Amino acid sequence: MIEKDHSRRNELMVKRFVDFFTLLNVSIDGVQFNKDYQKALGTYYCLNEFALEVILALKPHCKQYAASNGSKVAQLGKLKGTGLYDLFDDIFISEDVGYEKPDITYFNYIKEKTHYDPDTTIIIGDSLTSDIKGGENAGIDTCYFNPGHQKNTSQAVTYEIDKLIEVLDIVK
Repeated sequence: MIEKDHSRRNELMVKRFVDFFTLLNVSIDGVQFNKDYQKALGTYYCLNEFALEVILALKPHCKQYAASNGSKVAQLGKLKGTGLYDLFDDIFISEDVGYEKPDITYFNYIKEKTHYDPDTTIIIGDSLTSDIKGGENAGIDTCYFNPGHQKNTSQAVTYEIDKLIEVLDIVK
């Protein structure tokens, strides 16, 4: 829902908890619960196998950016906790950008800030609806990270991998 209507992002993030707890007949402060949840979410992370190795191997050869629709507090907590925060050339969180992936405006914002060349840029992501669709909207190659072997329903996937180390064979 947030991908479709970014203008209601904050409302929707709170509403999901209010709706859930209402089903359980539990009264909560939805705004505070969401704040607490986002903060806690930022302390839970698991670095994907080969993520650090791939980022370090590519660092001397290309610019690398993190692009996320996640909440700022959660995403920054995860990036700092895993040690990846300082390895990216920049980090673009939709909350700061003002638009969500797959909106072309999100990618235009990043292009304006980084001056990336669509012909030599690839987005690597695990979401067909935000990462891959966004890459398609921006006219850049896409790499669907699909370790769970989910059904690929997108025509926009340029590459599909199930291990991050495979990125090194794609980005040469």
